Amino acid sequence: MTRTVLTVTAALLVISAASIARAADSAVLATLDGAPITEAEVAKVIQGRLIGLESQIYDAKKEGIDSIVSQRLLEKAAKAQHLTVDALLKKEVAARVSDPSADEVEQLYEQNKENIGRPLEEVRPALIEHLRNARIEAAREAYLQQLRAGAKLSLKISPPIIQVPGTGPSRGPANAPVTIIEFSDFQCPYCGRAEQTVEQVLSTYKDKVRLVYRDYPLSFHEHAQRAAEAAHCAGDQGKYWEYHALLFKNQTALEDTNLEQYAADLQLDKDKFKQCLDDGKYAAQVAKEVEVGNSVGVSGTPAFFINGRFLSGALPFESFKEIIDEILKNKSSRS
Repeated sequence: MTRTVLTVTAALLVISAASIARAADSAVLATLDGAPITEAEVAKVIQGRLIGLESQIYDAKKEGIDSIVSQRLLEKAAKAQHLTVDALLKKEVAARVSDPSADEVEQLYEQNKENIGRPLEEVRPALIEHLRNARIEAAREAYLQQLRAGAKLSLKISPPIIQVPGTGPSRGPANAPVTIIEFSDFQCPYCGRAEQTVEQVLSTYKDKVRLVYRDYPLSFHEHAQRAAEAAHCAGDQGKYWEYHALLFKNQTALEDTNLEQYAADLQLDKDKFKQCLDDGKYAAQVAKEVEVGNSVGVSGTPAFFINGRFLSGALPFESFKEIIDEILKNKSSRS
């Protein structure tokens, strides 16, 4: 009897939830000449933007949690040593950081000489302070990581998982536990910078990661669309990734004559390549890729989805490592 009641109750809850969802979808947000504009219609138009906002909200909450956790751990550690937080940080962080050497100061100056536009001796104190502050920040983060390692933190929020079709040129095994889908632009300087990070990820995790590359040429990059098409034309002759690498190495030289030269450099059949490019064989496909990107919240490049988790921009290796390690750890604990 009890089991029957529970089963019926559960079924009613499911029906109720479905009814609420349908009601929300059919909610009228506006009317035009008496005709309704529903929640579902609006959601379809702004779907990509909503996905991006969900990721931003999660990131903001996570940053807020991290900030509170850091403060509480510092307060706890300070109390254990009968110190204020400021005194604790001075003892455990600032006091352990050495001043930069003269060579390090000069190296920083040489790297930024054109932007600084002043003699070294005039800016030396500011450069020393900049380097020391960077060291203090790194030491503070290392100290916080040490405190976190001894604490028990359980997150009750989860990042939004976005379903992105994993179709396109790929590297790595199809059954890899981690799939990274990248939307990128061959003319985008940030994408060029991210390529180095992607290569580091692939070399570090080897057969544990699969990379899928999807085109997202930005409209204000004159040669990006054509370069993406050219890469697929090279792919017809089995040289997609080799051509892909050449494009990123030569981001400021992507006119048709350059594209044809890269095909020659790879010893492709030049006539077949040129015919493919001139016919616009992959023009519609590349344009469709942009539509797919828009539908899953991409608005700039590079954009990454790591097993559905969204990352935007030319982020450092550590940003990828954090997510990949978490995914692998969770998969390992379930096996």
